[in-house]
Order: sequence, then structure tokens, then C-alpha cells
Amino acid sequence: MNKQECIIIKDLLPNYIKNLTSVEVNEFIEKHISECHSCKEFLGELEREYQKQTLKDNILEQEEIDCLKKYRKKMRTLLLTLVSFIGGLLVIVFTVLGIKYKYNKYIITSVYDKLNEISNIENFKIGITDKHINFENNTEDTFSENIYYIDGKYREQHNEINTNREILNNYEYSYYGEVDSNKRTEVYEETKTIINSTTNYNYTSKEGILKVFDSSTPLSARENPLLVLSMNIRDERYEGKEYYVIKFQNSKNSYRELWIDKNSKLIERNINDIVGEFYSEKKIEYTPNIVKEDDVQVSAKGYTVKNKQAEVEKEIAEFMNNGL
Repeated sequence: MNKQECIIIKDLLPNYIKNLTSVEVNEFIEKHISECHSCKEFLGELEREYQKQTLKDNILEQEEIDCLKKYRKKMRTLLLTLVSFIGGLLVIVFTVLGIKYKYNKYIITSVYDKLNEISNIENFKIGITDKHINFENNTEDTFSENIYYIDGKYREQHNEINTNREILNNYEYSYYGEVDSNKRTEVYEETKTIINSTTNYNYTSKEGILKVFDSSTPLSARENPLLVLSMNIRDERYEGKEYYVIKFQNSKNSYRELWIDKNSKLIERNINDIVGEFYSEKKIEYTPNIVKEDDVQVSAKGYTVKNKQAEVEKEIAEFMNNGL
């Protein structure tokens, strides 16, 4: 056999066994193999090695496929576990939020119902103490007020104490009248003066008197689930009584708190604090059925009596009447 031809054939055989050669080349190789024993043996060796390598490659490929299947199975299991965990977590979160919502709604609704209840009572006393501290001006003001109400008649007894840490001023005065009336009697203790005052709007109403409990409170938000849910309510004990405390964080250094007596369901403390600048605290005490007629009657003995007609613009009078 032509050695040069054998060299060419042996170079072509690796591609031949992989079916990479053309029909013409295949015919050339097969004719030569049929006549050359050496090249035929070389082809046999190549085919055996190729089969071994192909088997190894198939095994490796199957191992990779099996590994990929195991990986996918693990990922599916992990995904199912993750979905189950997130689902369980969401159930817990919504359960907690549901409990919080019901708890907050119960408290707010209880306060609202209590206000409706006391609005039908015709005999009560409300005691108010309101302290204001201005840290920047170094001043402290204390306002105390007792409101006596019986069958449409009222008395507002005021006491103001103002101090700048050096000078103390004390003012006492009272207002007497009937609700939904444009007349009232003003009594000033310092000057021993009584003023019968008349204006073109109603001085107060029963609803206006009771606004001390719900002015600027979140009670109107009781039907808004998001606002109810956002309220931060905690339990506190103060001066021997148990309270619900609603805290509103206005800013990092400013907050407001409403203290609701757990027993009476009425707001008894209202705190506003701007840390380092201003602090105010209002305490409210409500007592039903203790007012007597004498508590709302004016005694003019020893006082100078004057009359005063005080009118405001029509728009202001309408605003005052609507705001009562």
C-alpha cells in the first residue's frame, strides 16, 4: 500500500467515525480500508476508543442531567417552603393586625358611645386643670375651671395663675347663663364686678360644654379602618387608676397623648409635648348628678353691677353659633 495514502487515511479516520466526512471521502476511505489491513486495524482501535469516550460522555451527561433534576427538585421544595413560610407569616401579620384593629375600634367606639350617653344627662360637674409650660420664655400658666350644669343652666368658674418664675398673677372669674342664649352674667372677683353681657351670638351650648372631651380627638375617625389601625394604644396606671393611652407622634420631638379612663371610658388627660420647647397637660374630671340650683345662681351682694352690649360681625356670629 502507498504509505502516503495511509497517512492521509489515518488523518481522515477521526472525522470519518464521527460522520463528519463527505460521501466522496467516505468512498475513498472505505475502498482503502478494504485493501489495507494496517489502516483497518487502526480504524478498529479508533472506533473502540471513540465508543469508550462516547460512553463516558453519556455517563457524564446523564450525571449532569440527574444533578440538574435534583437541583430543580430542591429549588421546587425550597420555593414551596418559602411560599408556605410567607403565607404563614402573612396569616400571622393579618391576624395581629385584625386583633389590633378590633382592640383599637373597641376603645374608640366605647369613648364615642360614652359621650353620647353623657350628652343626655342634665346634671353634672366638669373640673378642668390646664397647665402650660413654655421653656423658651421660662413661663408657666395654670388654668382651672369648674363647669356646673343643671337643666340647661350653667356656671363656668375660672381661675388663672400666670407666673414667669418671678411674678405671680392670679385671676378669678365666673360666667353664669343658660345654654343656647346670647346673654350671660360675668362675675370678676378681683374687682368685685358683675357684668350682664348681651351679644348677637349664643355664648355656649350643652354640646359646646362637652367638647372638652372630644375636641381635636380621633373619634371622628372611628369608621376609617386605616386610621383606627394606625393608632398606637397602650395601657398605663396613673394615680391609682387604669388608662388606655392613645399616642400620636407628630414628629421626632413632638407628640400628643389622650388618656382614657378604662372604667368611665372618658378622656381624663390630654398631653401635648414639644420636647424642650413647650408642654401642656389638661386634666378633666366628670361627676354626674351633684349640681344644685344654688351652684348656678348669681349672688350680687357686695358687687358693682354693669351692663354690656357686645356685638360682632354677622359672619363671625354665624361662625360662633356653628362652632358651639
